[in-house]
Amino acid sequence: MTNTNHKILITTSGVGSNLGNITQYTNKTLVKIGKKPTLSYIIESYPSDTEFVITLGHFGNQIKQFLNIAYPHKKIKFVKVDNYKNKGSSLVYSVLCAKKQLQCPFVYHACDTIITQPVPQPNKNWLGGFKGEGSSQYASFNMNNGTVLKVHNKGAINPDF
Repeated sequence: MTNTNHKILITTSGVGSNLGNITQYTNKTLVKIGKKPTLSYIIESYPSDTEFVITLGHFGNQIKQFLNIAYPHKKIKFVKVDNYKNKGSSLVYSVLCAKKQLQCPFVYHACDTIITQPVPQPNKNWLGGFKGEGSSQYASFNMNNGTVLKVHNKGAINPDF
């Protein structure tokens, strides 16, 4: 994929409750898998000229510091999410906080998802997902004929993706 006027949205603002005590002192995207944090796998899976929009909330300063040190030449816009753990917080809320930065085609890349295949070149808003069991522990979505109908917070039973 080459970058032509689109952005990659990574929402790192959540508390990472799926990981229990592991995220008590750090953001879930900084938890290592193998030799590097999950966030590094994601950033490194895109071309060098890609522009990223990163939402910040739970230990957001750690994310910002890490990215500024590890990837000083990457194009990264940071968006602060004011409510990332109380009533009303959600994936959709985090995306809405980044709305101003996303007035172009964009790819939403879940911050805990490592991909092994190239993301197709987007010419419109694009969302990838996985069909599998146990999706109630994650944000999910329903589709019809290639159109996203609804994005669900954690807890949805039997979503499409």
